[in-house]
Formats: sequence, C-alpha cells, structure tokens
Amino acid sequence: MKTFIGIVACLAIAATPARAIPLPKPEDVTQPAERPQLARFISVFGAAEPGDAVAELDAILGELPQPTQLRGLVQFFRASALRIDKPAQASEAVLESVRLLPGYSAPLLLASQIFMYQDQSGSAADYVLRASRIDPSIVNLLDDYEMAGLMTRLSEVNDKRRLALVGERLLETGWTRGRSGTISRMAMAVIEERLSKGDVKGASALVPRIVSPASFRRLLGEKSFAPIRLIAEDWAGQRLEKQWPIYLEQTRAEWEASRSAEAALAYVRALQAAGHDRTMVAAFLPIFDQPIDPDTKDADDLIFIVAPLADALARLGRWNEVDRLFQKASAIWPAGSFANALNVSGNRARLQIYRGNFEEAVKQLNAALDEANKWGGQVNQGASATLHLYRACAFEQLGRATEGASSAAIVISRGRVDPSALANFHLCRNDVAGARQALLEGLKNGQTRSEVVNWLQPVDGRTFDSGFARELHDRASRLRNDPALLGEARKYATIFDWPMNAAAPTEGALPE
Repeated sequence: MKTFIGIVACLAIAATPARAIPLPKPEDVTQPAERPQLARFISVFGAAEPGDAVAELDAILGELPQPTQLRGLVQFFRASALRIDKPAQASEAVLESVRLLPGYSAPLLLASQIFMYQDQSGSAADYVLRASRIDPSIVNLLDDYEMAGLMTRLSEVNDKRRLALVGERLLETGWTRGRSGTISRMAMAVIEERLSKGDVKGASALVPRIVSPASFRRLLGEKSFAPIRLIAEDWAGQRLEKQWPIYLEQTRAEWEASRSAEAALAYVRALQAAGHDRTMVAAFLPIFDQPIDPDTKDADDLIFIVAPLADALARLGRWNEVDRLFQKASAIWPAGSFANALNVSGNRARLQIYRGNFEEAVKQLNAALDEANKWGGQVNQGASATLHLYRACAFEQLGRATEGASSAAIVISRGRVDPSALANFHLCRNDVAGARQALLEGLKNGQTRSEVVNWLQPVDGRTFDSGFARELHDRASRLRNDPALLGEARKYATIFDWPMNAAAPTEGALPE
C-alpha cells in the first residue's frame, strides 16, 4: 500500500498542464482567514511517516470549522495517513474531502483505495469510475496489483455489472499499468456484458486484448460465448496452440525488460499455467538467496511469488526447499507485520495439509485466521474463507470434525457464491455425493456456472508429491468423469478432452 509521502506526489501532478488537476493548489483555495493554517499545512509535507503527520493535521483540522476547500485538502491527507491503522477514521475523512473538493479526481481515487481495503468493492469501483470521468489519465496512478485486487473482490460477490463497467472504462482510457492477466480479465468481463446485450461486434473487437489461455478456453467452451467462438478459435487455435507461445513470450519479455517483481509475478503465473515448474524454480528461487528489503515497492509484489514457487517445489517433491523458502519469506515478511504477510503464513499452512501434517496445519491455520481477523477488510472474504476451508479439512482428517465445525459452517454458507470450494471441502471428507451436489447446484446458478465449468475441465496430471495430495487429485478426477455432472455441464459448455496446457510448448522449447 502506498505511503503518506507517495500520495503527496499527487500535488506535484497539479502543475502538469496537459491534464485535469487532481487536487487544487492549497494557496489557490485558501481564504484570507486560513493563512496561518495554510503555512502549518504545507510544513506537514516534511513528515516521512503517517504517524508524524496525523497529530498536526488533526490540530489544523480543529482550526478549520467551516466547509472550505482547504479543510477538504486537510481531510484528504488525513485520510491517506490514517487508512492503514485507522480505516474507519480514514473513511470519514475521505468522504468529507470528496464533498468539499467536487470536480477533483484525487479524493475519489483515494476513496476507492480506502473502501477496497475495507472489503467494500462496490463503493471502490464507483469511486474509480467517478475519478476517471473527471480525469481519464488518473487511472494510471493505479497499478496492476490494485486493479487486480478490485477485480477479484468484485468477482467474489459476483458483481458482474461493475466488473464490466470498470473493465470497459480502464480499457477505453488507455490504462497502461495492467499486466496480461488483469487486462484479459477486464476484456472478458466486458465481452460477457456486451454479448448479454447482443453486441457481437463490440464483443469481437475485444478478443485481441486477451492474452491469457484460461480466458480463451472459456471463449472456446462456454455456449454463452458462441457468437464469437470462431473468432476466438481463429485467434488462439482450437487447442490454444497459437496463444500459448504469445502468452509465455510476452510475460517473459516483460520480465526480462524490467526485472520488476510485478513483471516477475506475471511471468510466474504464465509458467505455472503452462506446467513449467522447473523453469520457474530455476529463474526465481535464487531471488530469495539475495537480501530483500521489505520496505520497497518490489518487495510488496515479490511476496506474491512465494506461494506459486513453493507449489512448484512441492510438485517436484523438493519439500526441504519448500521449508527453507517459507523460513526465508517469514523472516522478510513476519506474520502480523501487515495484511499481505498472510500470503506467506496462510500458504505455508495450506501446504502442511497436502503433506499430511494435519496437526501442524491446524496450529498454523489458527494463527493465520487470528492474523486475518486483525486486519479486517484488508483481507478479502475469499482469502479468509479459503483459510477456513483448509482448517475444516484438517480437522476432518484428524477425526475431530466438531472442532472445525465453525470453519465448515463458513464454507457451507458460501456454497452459493463459491460452489467449487464447497465441493473441495466435501472431497476432503471423501463425500463424493456432497461434492457432486455442490457442483450441480453451482451449474444451476448463472452467477457461478462458469466457475463450475472451469472446475470440471480436464487438468494435467501434476499434483503435489505426497500421498494425501495424490488421493485428493484422484477423487477430483473421478468426479470430473461423473456422468450426471458432465451431462448437466454440457448444457452450458463443451467439456474438452484435453487440459488447458495441452498445447503449451514443451518446457525448454522456448527461450525461457
């Protein structure tokens, strides 16, 4: 998350003549009686940390009792300083800033970030849209992580309307900071919305914006995309054989050009999808042998590489290296230090389950859930629910299901919005009938149907190198061949006889 000083940079943008002004210059909106407060307000910008600024901003605010634009500026900077440690106060401050600074985009953009990390994705999306209407170019202050996070949170609540609105707006305004996966998700959301309105031409125009093979498989398979299937097939190939080299080469080139952690994550995801575990490990495991400063922007993104890298090692059976990776990552990003540290502690606990270390998994998951509760809305609902899924599964395997009943209840209660997670919980319990029913119910629901179709598509044979992981993989494979499920799914989609990475280049065939 951006620091107080980072957000102060918005003021410098105000001097750029070629674009709308995101914030007014303080001296231009200060009334004569507010001159003493203006001088103190400007002096606050020397603060290096939010805590150094809050007390002085509070004092200045107390001396500005009228609804003036200078008060709106003070509230803007208070909101920025408060948003991590005191999100409720930050919300109040930014809403007042929005009211007192109408026509300026920066308060709206800050409001979108604050509300997203309070898990209010609808409000966050609305503020992004409002900001972009005032100043389309301001969306380029949003990086891929922030927009991917917003898309994920909107998806978790099945808010397809806002997904399409945000996607369309950023695509048409020329958002420059999106990576392949996020751009593909946005394009897919807009395509789906346009087809629902009969706009085949508009939907077709967005096919070239898609890079992700997973998105193309949806276009080839789901009947709701039938009007543009041939266009997608011509672009990506019948088995995605045209798209795989494009996807891998683009993400590799972006990584080699910038060597940024954000580009690294995009390339890691491409290698993971292609099944190129050895390439991923060779390219990215050595990064964790070097000193990493957790206070840098690169480190903010690098944390997301830990889980896919650990998964690749686990599939290769290199469990000792999994342990060492998590030990190093835990030292860089200690549990409880900030919300995203859960990407280390939570995934470490998850892999304990696949190794069959259920007692240790429960211990680590309890700690991770305490950590998630501490951060509130900064941790999205889906992430917390996933921790509960694994906790309930671990207790099932220990024969102590009653101790995990509260977690199981959360997974079951979310079955209507996340049927795949509920099916996975039933598979952990070896309740094939329960898993089948969860997926059948998901197919009946237009909001979750695509997720279930994706679950039912064939996967490659890779899984973690452990007995319990292979057992779960076998249970899921049998369910993917269930005649009742396949019959229902084929009403809505083609279930292919090949996994998504079937036509991906053989590992080592491309200059990775």
